[in-house]
Amino acid sequence: MDLINIKNALDVPLHLLRYFYYVAKYQHFTKAADALNMTQPPLSRRIQQLEESLGVTLFHRTNREVTLTKAGEYLLEASTRMFQILDKDIDTVIRIHEGKSGIITLAFTGSTMPSLLPLILKKSRECYPDLLVHVRQLTTTQQIKALNNGSIDLGLLVPPVFDPSIETTLIRKEPYIICIPLMHPLAQETHIAISDLKNEPFVMAPESAGKGYYDAVMTLCEMANFRPKVMQTAQEQTTIVSLVAANFGIAIVPEATQYFHHPGVVYRYLTETVYNKTAIAWNRQHQLSDSRLLADLIVKEFTQLNPGNPAITD
Repeated sequence: MDLINIKNALDVPLHLLRYFYYVAKYQHFTKAADALNMTQPPLSRRIQQLEESLGVTLFHRTNREVTLTKAGEYLLEASTRMFQILDKDIDTVIRIHEGKSGIITLAFTGSTMPSLLPLILKKSRECYPDLLVHVRQLTTTQQIKALNNGSIDLGLLVPPVFDPSIETTLIRKEPYIICIPLMHPLAQETHIAISDLKNEPFVMAPESAGKGYYDAVMTLCEMANFRPKVMQTAQEQTTIVSLVAANFGIAIVPEATQYFHHPGVVYRYLTETVYNKTAIAWNRQHQLSDSRLLADLIVKEFTQLNPGNPAITD
């Protein structure tokens, strides 16, 4: 049997961390003791026991207030994260014991919402009818953070991901297209060269939302020897489309964005082709069996979503 190497965690009783969490949140021993249904002296002894066990001072104590040391601030953040994950895992254990399936939180980017996400949820219900899938719309950057802190189980995001704790599998490629205002002169064209956009104002997601999309747009523009004049940024694809409709500029968007029907815009294909990629992502340290099942289902069913693209590769 393989055991993970835990140097210190097993030496700290969980109930001591619970006491610490309450004192840190209330910043007052008496109030924390009341919330824990105990008296203040035993609580003080438990905190002292925890500090001695760790060999650190967690609180600055005065007659009027209790404040966290730097070590205490870090332990509060870490214990909060641990309790959130533990609470979620215990809920899953209870549901399994009761004959119910687990709960999975699946995050998605805006471009996957109109096309890919509904198909995934439909297939999940067909294959695992007792699996409860919660969905959250997050940018790629937000998903990476959420995968690391355990607040989501799986993510549909735009690669690449450089975090070594995150594992990804590419499931879809689609070309980028142009979203332009309805009355724009280029709206009369069926295909548009990227060089035709050299003097146009751009609406796009910021680099902080995810490097995959940002780098793809920059690559397209560099193919025509210019950098886009970004006049407005927005995180979500629906917002970008609305800004284009309001004549803030044009936007390079994934092909699936055209499912967002807006009377003020039209979509046109580019003469040049750069692909938007979608990957399923998970944290290899946090993954539960239920999320592994769903991830495997997504990879099996949706890597062949595009006609003529039976094997999607990087």
